[in-house]
Amino acid sequence: MQIKQIDILVHPDYFQMSVPHLPFHERQMILRKLWEQRIDTLEKQRDTILLHFSNMTTDSIEQGLKDISTITNRIERDEIERINKSIAKLGSRFIWFGWFVIPSSELLEEIFKSRELTYIPDKTKIRGYGEIFEVCTSAWIHKTALSLGIPSSNVEYCREESLTNADCNVINKWRVNKLINQYNNGFAQHL
Repeated sequence: MQIKQIDILVHPDYFQMSVPHLPFHERQMILRKLWEQRIDTLEKQRDTILLHFSNMTTDSIEQGLKDISTITNRIERDEIERINKSIAKLGSRFIWFGWFVIPSSELLEEIFKSRELTYIPDKTKIRGYGEIFEVCTSAWIHKTALSLGIPSSNVEYCREESLTNADCNVINKWRVNKLINQYNNGFAQHL
């Protein structure tokens, strides 16, 4: 199958991983919905694939895909469910990678060949988004484009579908205020 576009989702929900017990900020909920809608759109775009760079290790993903009950962290469970839905909707057009895997040109060539996927570097577009935009998202998209020989002029970095450093600052302030309010409410109840 000839590929015209490669979507790249980098480390979804990464910023929430360290605090899975806290609620999601509104911006994070919006992003989750955008990513889900994007997967639905890709299901219909038969000449597009999705490369998914997870915030979980390869071993954890494989274990979760076999038996989700082994995953106790709710953010990791959501990630396994996102991967399962993507597999169901996209089939061989969905390719996932574990934490900190940045694929080489050899690895991508091997994967594409095994799935009978072809592309023309000068004509193939990349559309990337995820967390955190100014760090991993930009780096993984750039490295993938280099590995595939796709020129930077064919790469679209989707800031609006990504968690940015500015978003992280807003979320951190929001989290601190929530924790202070919880503490103050708990303290007041004990008086």
